[in-house]
Amino acid sequence: MKNLRNHIVNGQSIVLPNTVVNEFSLPTSIVSVEPLRSLVQYQADKALKPAPKLSQKHLQLSHFNKMKVAHAMAIFSKVVSAALHLLVEAGVCEQYTLTTAWFLQMVNHWFDLMSSRHPVSKFDNEKYLQAVNFLNMVIDLNSCLTIGKECSWKPV
Repeated sequence: MKNLRNHIVNGQSIVLPNTVVNEFSLPTSIVSVEPLRSLVQYQADKALKPAPKLSQKHLQLSHFNKMKVAHAMAIFSKVVSAALHLLVEAGVCEQYTLTTAWFLQMVNHWFDLMSSRHPVSKFDNEKYLQAVNFLNMVIDLNSCLTIGKECSWKPV
C-alpha cells in the first residue's frame, strides 16, 4: 500500500486495463496525483473540509514519510474518494477524476478486507461470495495494471 501511494505521489500515473475501464464505466484509464492535489488546494482555505485528514504533507515524499502507513491510509480512504466525487459534481474537477476516486475506494476496500480480524461472514454466503469475487478482481487488476511513463508492470 505504501509503494502504491509512493508511485502515485511521485507523479507516476497508474494505467488501468481497458477491461476494468469498460466494466466499471470509468471515464479514463489513468489514475494520477492531480485530482489529489486539486482536492488539497480546494480545501486549503475552507473551514469545513471535504477530506479533513488529507493535507499537503501526504502528497510530499521524503525519506521518512514514504514509509508511513498512515500517510497511505490518508490517501486511500473512502472520505477522499467521496470528496473527489464532490469536486466533480461541483464542477471544480474534470470527469477523469472519477477514475482516481474509484481506484482509491477500491484499494481502501481491499485493505479493509485484508486487515480484518474477523471472517467476512460465516453465515451469509452472499457476502462471502462478494468478498471473494472482489478479491479475485483485485488480483486480476494488479496483474494487468501498469505504472509510470514506461508503462511497465511493477510489483506493488
